[in-house]
Amino acid sequence: MVLTRSHRLERTMRNLNICLLVFLFLFVGCTKKEYNSTEEMFADLPRYGLEGGQKLPMDLVGVFSTNFIVIGDYVVTLPYRSKYSLSIYDIHTGKLLKNAAYVGEGPDEYNLITCIESLNDSVFYIRTFNGKYHIAFYNLRHLQDEDIFRPFDAIDVLKVQRQEKDSTGSIRGSISSPVVCTSDTTVIARGYTLGDEQKMFAVYRRSKGLPDYFVDYPIRNEQEENMNPAIRLNMYQGCLAINDRGDRVFMTVDFADMLGFFRMEGDRLEVEKMYFFDPIERVVSGDRYAYSWEKTLNYYRDAAYHSDRFYALAEIEPHTLTETYRLEKEQLEAQEQGGKGGVFRRILVFSQKGDPLYSLYLDVNPLRIDFSGDTLYVLCTNGEGDSEILSYNMRNMKPLEESSILLAKRDRG
Repeated sequence: MVLTRSHRLERTMRNLNICLLVFLFLFVGCTKKEYNSTEEMFADLPRYGLEGGQKLPMDLVGVFSTNFIVIGDYVVTLPYRSKYSLSIYDIHTGKLLKNAAYVGEGPDEYNLITCIESLNDSVFYIRTFNGKYHIAFYNLRHLQDEDIFRPFDAIDVLKVQRQEKDSTGSIRGSISSPVVCTSDTTVIARGYTLGDEQKMFAVYRRSKGLPDYFVDYPIRNEQEENMNPAIRLNMYQGCLAINDRGDRVFMTVDFADMLGFFRMEGDRLEVEKMYFFDPIERVVSGDRYAYSWEKTLNYYRDAAYHSDRFYALAEIEPHTLTETYRLEKEQLEAQEQGGKGGVFRRILVFSQKGDPLYSLYLDVNPLRIDFSGDTLYVLCTNGEGDSEILSYNMRNMKPLEESSILLAKRDRG
């Protein structure tokens, strides 16, 4: 077949059009979408439901726990306003095996624990405040070795500060809370620096002896720029999670629509991706800072890692502190009458690099979450106001529309 010049030109243009379409498809596919909120980020992504959680057998009647972890065959809780700070249970029988970290000033006693995390299948660590500023490590394999369950190792944060001052002539900043650790107990913590640096994170390696500080705060105005560093830390307080390899860190902020994804590169903590949508509604007067019951919004409750994913326990819609109190009260009233009440929290799921994947809804409103194997564990409150821990098999997820989960009604009236 002999092609005329017009036929050849037509074929060439058709091939050019195909190439242009392929280029546009690839360009659009590779272009990062900009979002105005987390709600918008997840609006078109899959929503799943997970219901029918099984209550773990431990008796927590009369106990309100602020946090917990599941580690191997154990559950460790942080009871509120108790004479001890840690309670260790057998996950299978629910038997209370031992209380530890008694409140006080004596050896291995602490007045306040701000966070608890698992290091591996037997070791966990806590961050303590108010009297002793320690990162203390416990090994559950030695739970029954002595009458008192003691930490086998501890990092004294104040001692680190003194070493920093002796070495450099001044204290650059602080290793604060929350804290996550790598397998070699390298500490990655929320912190702050003094002076003009204004960093969000402290990284401490024992082999180096002194902490380094990374990641700038999102300073938005002159008032925040001149704010006391400890006040700024409090303003952006939240939760941390770390992956199994210890090279990816995830941050949520309690009272801002703000999420951070970070990677460890050698000794440095680098930003992978940051989302910061809504400013923090607060009351500030000079260096003074306070939350407003009518303006400050709750966004996030907890952060966790599981199977190459980061999980953020979030409010479905941000609520003021007043609204949150109302919703929790309504939930308790519904539970007292044999119901469950509406769900007003969900779990947002991200890749380790910070890409949104899907949202997960439960039939309860969790206070804290943790994972072990294919099981999601949830700390929540029952109708009597006591804490209880439920377990959910992640393999039982199904589209939210196929579940019986009811979402709470929004009412700002």
